[in-house]
Amino acid sequence: MNNECSLVYPAIAVIELMKQFGVSQVQPLEKFLRNIRIQTTYLKTETGEPKPNVLTIKGFGRMRDPEVDEKGVQKVEDQKLKWKGEADASPGNAIDLKFLRGPGEMISVKDYFAEKGIELKYPKSWVLQCGSKNKDNWIPAELATVISGQRFRGQLTEEQTEGVKTASRLSAEDAKRFVDKKGRLGVVGVLAEREMSVGSQKIQIIPDTITVPGIIVCGRLLPIPAVKYENTGAQPDNAPWNMKDKRLCKTAPSSLAWTILKLGGATMPEEREAIIRKALKSYGLKMREPSFGPSFRSIKSQGSAFEKELSTFFEDSAREKIKLMLVVLPKKNDRYYARVKYCGDFIHGIQTICVQASQLESFNSATAPFYADIAQKYNLKAGGINHLLHDSSTLRAPSGGKVMYAGIDVAHSRTDSKNRKATAYSIASVVANVDTEFGQWPGLVRYQRGNEETVKDLEIMMENRLSLFGTYSGTPANIVVYRGGVSDGNYQTVLAEEFPMIANACDKICKTRPKITIIMVGKGHQKRFYPMDRATAAPKCQHISKPGTLVDSCKESNRGWEFFLQTHFVTKSSKKDASPAAVSAKPAKPAHYVVIKDEAGYEAKTVEEMTNCLCYLSGRSTAPTSVCLPIYYADLLCRRGRCLREASLAWSAGADEKSGKEAGKLWKGGVHRELEYSMFYI
Repeated sequence: MNNECSLVYPAIAVIELMKQFGVSQVQPLEKFLRNIRIQTTYLKTETGEPKPNVLTIKGFGRMRDPEVDEKGVQKVEDQKLKWKGEADASPGNAIDLKFLRGPGEMISVKDYFAEKGIELKYPKSWVLQCGSKNKDNWIPAELATVISGQRFRGQLTEEQTEGVKTASRLSAEDAKRFVDKKGRLGVVGVLAEREMSVGSQKIQIIPDTITVPGIIVCGRLLPIPAVKYENTGAQPDNAPWNMKDKRLCKTAPSSLAWTILKLGGATMPEEREAIIRKALKSYGLKMREPSFGPSFRSIKSQGSAFEKELSTFFEDSAREKIKLMLVVLPKKNDRYYARVKYCGDFIHGIQTICVQASQLESFNSATAPFYADIAQKYNLKAGGINHLLHDSSTLRAPSGGKVMYAGIDVAHSRTDSKNRKATAYSIASVVANVDTEFGQWPGLVRYQRGNEETVKDLEIMMENRLSLFGTYSGTPANIVVYRGGVSDGNYQTVLAEEFPMIANACDKICKTRPKITIIMVGKGHQKRFYPMDRATAAPKCQHISKPGTLVDSCKESNRGWEFFLQTHFVTKSSKKDASPAAVSAKPAKPAHYVVIKDEAGYEAKTVEEMTNCLCYLSGRSTAPTSVCLPIYYADLLCRRGRCLREASLAWSAGADEKSGKEAGKLWKGGVHRELEYSMFYI
């Protein structure tokens, strides 16, 4: 457990936790205890051994009497037990709380446990309610123990938050000492031995209530690959690189017809258009003058009028064969963004890039990263390649043949929309490279029934990816699939259900069936790496490990061979000083990779190195990604799918017959045919 990520409860008797809370009022204490999982052991097995029982605290037991008939039997209405005074019932203790044991026979909680041979030490303490609304399950607090390791989800004060941040920025030795030292981390993981508040509540923090053991594992550093551009190269070393004086590796063969659209009162001086073109040309892009200039279209209306104007402008742009639209927003606006992507990606087939008006300043060293970001997105959407690896031999098949790398991900959503009936759904995506330089990664996105981890249309989606790869590069010798969005317990489901679909797709499309490797990718863990010496620590950040840190010596299960790989670190600049010396960083979460299928017979070293190399190929950034590129892109595509689904629902709900010809068209997967072979999701 990493103290930076989770503040947790210790294993402690609930009665002691209530004492430490130190507040006699019912509501704050009940709120503090609610939803904590507890364990009781007073029940016994046939052999007399303690029988653990796990329950969840719902609150305190309420003093209320059952409604009974003339025979003393509790009344039932609509298959629910009836109680007197349910709304105004107050919490009770083990003496006052009574329940109906039989017809006309009431017994208190205290007497019930006394009959079981358990004399309560604190019978006047409030009793825990661990049942449901219609079925009580009263547990004396002294008989329950908090299950350790549960996250504390209350609100922390600034002082408490800073205490946790301090722990996360220490060296490996100091961090362990901070965590393990008696009295340093208490009940909720903050500085101890004094009263502190959690939100509006007071809590007594006590010493020696939590320990966080550390495990020393053997790791090693993988080499950081060099990248190259059209005119120069870059060696990332231990930090992101920049685009200064660099030209994109392969730009689109011809300039796109493009235009600018301003939304919601966003302003942009006319000279800014020339600045944009100058900036993008400096990175090697071929730029023509935008259409509909120089003032460009501005949409300021709201509601259905806004949607009508937006749809009309996209229709006009499509007729003029506009291929890309730079959309200027007054500020970050999720509603505008979603509707723009819905119109562009799904309805009219026009690539879109959204920016904020305040970002469109003069082109200089300060604004260069912003314009570089636009240039990279523009080029990828147009079919270009931004940068390549200086040496990509690691990414080839062991036989020297071509490899298609695919990323498969599934994202789940609880509801279609906050304003509509709750309906769970899932978004499935598949991306794959189409070239042997690993620069273009078009993808497919599908809508499917909620909470399904298996991609139902995977066979068709893989057929599509294999056909596209064949058009550009021929038949691959190997297919390496990185699969995300799957819980650990469902790895075998991937082998049983998805592997056959991938194999069937290969049999249908490829004359010679490629060898298939499947690697599961996960980040749902709490592991962090701390360097043991300066040699393995990042420069100027001695408490974090260098990018490329690999640990493959800790085998957690027999589900497949696995490794942890950290390819980046997170930095946070000081408010007062943004210089490199003032940068504080927190340990980055390593990605977890598990190889569950390997027909190609890759060596472990090869898989680890190719995974590391794939983290340096993100075309939209100048830094390594935290997970390998196929999964990184597949995740972006799932997010775009969710965006399109929500936008289509909102548009459908608020549209009328005047809101455009395509208004109200519900997104159920896919994009416009003009974009289906492009990286529209960037």
